[in-house]
Amino acid sequence: MEEYQAVRYSVGLMDVSYRTTFSVGGPDRADFLHRVLSNDVKRLRPGAGRHAALLTAQGKLISVMKVLATEDTILLEMEPAARAAVCDTLEMYKLAQKVELNDVTEVVAKLLVQGPKAAEFLRAVVNQELALEADLQHHEYQIAEWGNGGMGARISHSPTLPLSHSPTLPVRVVRVHETGEVGYELIAPATQAASLWIQFTQAGTAFGLKPVGLRAFNTLRVEAGLPWYGVDMDDTNFPQEAQMDHLLDWDKGCYVGQEPVARIKYRGHVNKRLAGLKFSQGVQPQPGNRITKDDRDVGRVTSAVFSPHLNGPIALGYVRREFLEPGMEITVETTAGPVAARVAELPFYRSSAS
Repeated sequence: MEEYQAVRYSVGLMDVSYRTTFSVGGPDRADFLHRVLSNDVKRLRPGAGRHAALLTAQGKLISVMKVLATEDTILLEMEPAARAAVCDTLEMYKLAQKVELNDVTEVVAKLLVQGPKAAEFLRAVVNQELALEADLQHHEYQIAEWGNGGMGARISHSPTLPLSHSPTLPVRVVRVHETGEVGYELIAPATQAASLWIQFTQAGTAFGLKPVGLRAFNTLRVEAGLPWYGVDMDDTNFPQEAQMDHLLDWDKGCYVGQEPVARIKYRGHVNKRLAGLKFSQGVQPQPGNRITKDDRDVGRVTSAVFSPHLNGPIALGYVRREFLEPGMEITVETTAGPVAARVAELPFYRSSAS
């Protein structure tokens, strides 16, 4: 609960280095990814980013990912469940193009800084304003290294004091929304991960910063209505089923899997869609629980948590389209017996500042 409250009311620090990161280089990198991914990559300028999907030829999700353009590479970040399939698929489509694909997961550390004081904390860390307003906008900043009269020695006394001259570490800061709060992701060399973690946790005491683990992170992202690949969606789902419509560009032309998802948009519909579920009883549902309506199977739960914000259980799950109306009464078949629930609009929580 303390970790959850840190993100909702001050700032939390999360290690997401387990996520897969690919670096795509070479002169044909933008053309290649533009042809393969579901969103526009060609128009990305260095410092900009975009969410995209890699689809099967049938339009199903191989992965969802962040796409970050730098001066000489394009970074792709995704959940680890998609690692092998993405690597195999990109290698298959690469053919004779001048593209270099490297898995850099083990050589970069990724930290999330999330919460209403996240921007204030990072401004003090980099000792300048963060010019990052758009989602996935990113920039490389210099952070004074620990033990040289830098961040740790100064911030704990006054967040407004300038940092002294000392060796610095380049860190890429990305604007991200992963908990319903203002947030950033920091990408740095893995060799500096432990040092950065110590620096941030000690320097962050002036801002109420706390380390946050996966259980609290999971609660925060479910409240924010954000599905995870490998948990709430996989290669059996169309993007539209998982509420991933924003990953699809309808003007860029052909890409792998474009025809099936276009047919859904223009000539059809999906039979099920990810929705929120609210429970009036205190019984905690579990992933995989069946969702029923009048004894008819109409879906399944994918994620379930206790929501401090709503003071009760909530869940994400797929529901047949006939029963997606917010407020629709349905039943979830838990191990403790049937539990009444209502379909809810997502997100369950949204900060006015996020």
